[in-house]
Amino acid sequence: MVHGAGGDLHHYETITPTLVEQGYRVLLIDVRYHGLSQLKEDDTVDPEKTTWTFDDVLQDIDTMLTDIKEKHYQGVGHIQLLMAGLSMGGMITLLYAEKKNLCKREDGIHLVGIIPIASGIPHLEIPRLGWDLYAERRATSEDLAWTRAAIIQSSTTPYGQDQTRRAMELISNHALYECLVAIATILPNPSNPFVSYTVKSKLPTLLLIPENDILTKPEMELLYQLCLEQGVEAERIYIQNSGHMAILDQGEQVGRHISAFCRRIIHD
Repeated sequence: MVHGAGGDLHHYETITPTLVEQGYRVLLIDVRYHGLSQLKEDDTVDPEKTTWTFDDVLQDIDTMLTDIKEKHYQGVGHIQLLMAGLSMGGMITLLYAEKKNLCKREDGIHLVGIIPIASGIPHLEIPRLGWDLYAERRATSEDLAWTRAAIIQSSTTPYGQDQTRRAMELISNHALYECLVAIATILPNPSNPFVSYTVKSKLPTLLLIPENDILTKPEMELLYQLCLEQGVEAERIYIQNSGHMAILDQGEQVGRHISAFCRRIIHD
């Protein structure tokens, strides 16, 4: 499970117990320059000179999964993997599924389903307010401060806001800015002529849509309709009483839906 921009792996602490109780193994990561991934003692990278691309993150995930397979699954023929992600993490999930659709892993790790949560849809052309500031690197330090505050306020619960603020304090302004630029470059406004969207992953997909998230809710509903039209197995579920930070606002509810999806998708 992959966290969102400015988040960290602790954002899944109320979801993980539900999955572990059902017998699933849960793998959490801090995306590069987030959480503990920026605090390594031997890290020689200047945090104010970092670059950030989704290709790098996808490679990080491949490397991590290879290490996990070698250390913990020796002698196992294949592993069934489901990937879930919130917001930016949902975009990473969709991009990883697209990558695996084009280039199958040969190491016995089989991605069998994906779970975007409150996610933007990479390369889907729809009107998006404000992201052009980051795509064109016109966002100022004041814009960045506003974005930090908006992410914190996108949770509807005190617990969610506290956890979002805590994680946000760990990431440098430079790293967060580069992260937002990378996000913005794959969230385009409509072009002229308009470019139609083809669903990139054909894997079973569970779309978890926060009930009160006005930004990603229409986008995810559109993806659901496109999946149906293009023959992709998709299910949508609305997370009740939740803002954008659904995994913090309603962690147990999210965990139950993920667990039910896993039971349906994973084969003996």
